[in-house]
Amino acid sequence: MKEIIRLCVGCRNLYKIDNLIKIKLFKGQLIVNPKTYFSGRSTYLCYNIECLDKIKRYKKLERSFKNKINIAEPTWNLLEKILKTKKDDLSRFSVISEGK
Repeated sequence: MKEIIRLCVGCRNLYKIDNLIKIKLFKGQLIVNPKTYFSGRSTYLCYNIECLDKIKRYKKLERSFKNKINIAEPTWNLLEKILKTKKDDLSRFSVISEGK
């Protein structure tokens, strides 16, 4: 079976999809790690706190979704909490390809 590989919006490295947080834009709302199918755009974030800082500072989610979105502070807090929970497991993630 083929491995699914996606690009982290923060560092632009390629990772296996299991090693990424999926962020979905559905009807103007962000959904973090959706377990069910929603239509609409998705983007992915690796478990690196620096990537969260990059997407927040440079508004990379807006660019990725090609949409002006207002991201509430609780959403940023949720993403940070997820990243900190998984931070100890970073050594098991392998980068498929380095970004630019």
